[in-house]
Amino acid sequence: MKSSPTKNNLGRPQSNNPRLVSECRDIALVYLNTQMTEMFEQMEPAMLDFAEMAETNQSQLRFVEAINIVKAQRESVEHKFREEITRGFKEFLQGKPITYPVDVVEKNAQIELDIVEYDDLEQRIAIQNIVSKAHNKWFKEIYALRQRLSMLRGGKKLPEEDIPAGPAHIASAFQIASDLFDLEQDKLLILYALFDKFVLTESGTIFESINSRLIDAGIFPNFKVDIEINPRTGEIREKKKTGSGFEPSAKEAAGGTGKGKGEGEGGGSQSLGDELFDNIRSMLKSKRKSDPRYKDHPDFNPAAANVQMIETPALASAITNVQPKQSASYLPEANSEGELPQTVELDQNLIQEVRQTLVAERERLFTEVDRNKIPSADLDTIEMVGMLFEEVLNEKHLPNIAKALISHLHTPILKVAVIDHKFLVDNSHISRRLINLMVDSGTQWIDEEDLRKGIYYPMQDLIKKILAKFKEDNLGVFDEAYESLDKRISDLVQKAHIVETRTQEASRGRERLESARSRAHHAIEKKLGDRSIPHALDRFLNHAWLDKLILMLLRDPDVEQTREWSDAMVVVDKVIWCFDACTDPETHGQLPIAIKELKTLVEEGLMTLGEYHQPDSDELFSMLQSYADKTVEEAAPSIRKDAKDAASPKAVARTRSKPLSGKEKEILEELKELEFGTWFELDDTSGNSYRVKLSWLSPVTRKCMFVDSSGVQSSVIPIDSLARKMGAGQARVIEQHKVPFVDRAMETIKNILGKALGIQQAPA
Repeated sequence: MKSSPTKNNLGRPQSNNPRLVSECRDIALVYLNTQMTEMFEQMEPAMLDFAEMAETNQSQLRFVEAINIVKAQRESVEHKFREEITRGFKEFLQGKPITYPVDVVEKNAQIELDIVEYDDLEQRIAIQNIVSKAHNKWFKEIYALRQRLSMLRGGKKLPEEDIPAGPAHIASAFQIASDLFDLEQDKLLILYALFDKFVLTESGTIFESINSRLIDAGIFPNFKVDIEINPRTGEIREKKKTGSGFEPSAKEAAGGTGKGKGEGEGGGSQSLGDELFDNIRSMLKSKRKSDPRYKDHPDFNPAAANVQMIETPALASAITNVQPKQSASYLPEANSEGELPQTVELDQNLIQEVRQTLVAERERLFTEVDRNKIPSADLDTIEMVGMLFEEVLNEKHLPNIAKALISHLHTPILKVAVIDHKFLVDNSHISRRLINLMVDSGTQWIDEEDLRKGIYYPMQDLIKKILAKFKEDNLGVFDEAYESLDKRISDLVQKAHIVETRTQEASRGRERLESARSRAHHAIEKKLGDRSIPHALDRFLNHAWLDKLILMLLRDPDVEQTREWSDAMVVVDKVIWCFDACTDPETHGQLPIAIKELKTLVEEGLMTLGEYHQPDSDELFSMLQSYADKTVEEAAPSIRKDAKDAASPKAVARTRSKPLSGKEKEILEELKELEFGTWFELDDTSGNSYRVKLSWLSPVTRKCMFVDSSGVQSSVIPIDSLARKMGAGQARVIEQHKVPFVDRAMETIKNILGKALGIQQAPA
């Protein structure tokens, strides 16, 4: 039975779960063991480098001696380190603050130099520096972990230094453990530097993995840290991370073709563009012939009087006059102190309001100049640009706030198209490429729930510059805007790739842990068979000794074939033998000796796990000893009663899920063929949709891991469940368009006009 959860208004029902804390401890130990191994492998080369720089032979020998000391004491230091990490989790579980022999979190900038030894001061400063660096680098992950762990402590605020496996705890554990080396100060500081580089600097995986485990347990599943704050200065800033050389182009990030200037879709798209343009113009001309507003236009009414047509410069000037001078009131702007809003309340009628604004701009243009004096080619341009921006408003996956923002380019683009008709036929035109980039990237990199992330505000600034600077015929402002936005998106793609890679690594680590737990549990259950065992015995085998087996499997996936594993399973056999002997007249007399031998084996086996499991082993031996002190006749009834009261059924009835339908099976097969990187649209329980990317599929559990545009894990869904959701219309693959937006829009415009005129359209 689970303990009764307490509810809070920030997350799902929570409960103080010792097993959950134990799993978090295991996650930390797994990664720390791996990183400590790498650190010690780099120790000897580092020490030898310093030895080469030493001025005397004596100094060189001391570095060589330090290498030998570290190698000799390494196992003891690693054991002490794990013991300190385990102790921190134990104190957390007990509701106590983590105890530190020396403060590793600086609480007062004024250090009392007269009462601190110089060497101790140097060590303290070194430890505080590496703690501060780790905290600054992983602030978002640590902050989220702090909030979730606080919920495990009843919602009480958790000081930074009381986060188990936090930077302060990890650094303190190493400081305490490294005292066993008894090294000279300069050699010890080299180890601190190595620990900083290979352990604490790489500790983000620990924080992410523990956060993920707590999310899986329902603790603040939707909690997000939207900003990064320098913990020393309180400054809000964007996180800076270094990464691999992977840097896809902005086109690839936005789902475009990535083709350079002059490269059309499918080769000769220039001629296709001309043909499409001519078709649209022909249909627009047919439409205007029956429009009474053009009855005085000589191109559409042969009887109309000849009039002087307006020249291009005058038309461009009129467009400038109707161009908006600033952003519309419904778009968020910085407040008086320069702070940018994170979200904005959007009117449900926003798109209709934008649509009316665009129509009003064109109507104002026709008050500046008589429509019957505008050449038909320019009339075509005005109408096609209007329909192009109508398609922006119709773009399915583009957020409404992005549609409203991009619509501000309506008159600048109209002016471009009037000045240079190539805009409508040449897909390498810089203004056309900019529209493509804004639409495609806005779909991925603008989040209405958090406008500060992604490209909303950078795009808003670029559009403001275009509105302010594009007064003449110079298209350079569009070149500048394209390059700036392209670079911004490339940076976002690179950062997202780094985060996603870490997310994948964390998922693989959790899978290793779950696989090891399952294998270890199966091995114990196989030994127990159908026995009904008392609580103390079950607690020891399926908690303390289970953790021992898990750690062995994590260190070596093939450990089951080794003598070490056989020795560990001997302990399980002996525990079961002692339990059986309590009620067996033939072996009951051998119990005292067997218990003594078992106790030695257990103490040696649990030594690597620290004191965390001491209560479990104490309870086991107390129970065995109490039955050894009784006769078989006295022990048997008591054991049967304890086993009946405490043991839980081995076979738990599982609810069989409904088999997949024929359609769902087809979807499942299609899902298996999908490439990682495919974007989905998922519906939440409220029916709201959100975009996620398929990042990884577990080969063991067959669970799909999805990430958001920043590379952060968003959800994990079994592939069968995903097939069901798709069959029910609650999940959809988002089509990645290979044709640029403006090209698609022009084809749509042609089809719309053809349908309005009753013209049969050939398939696109």
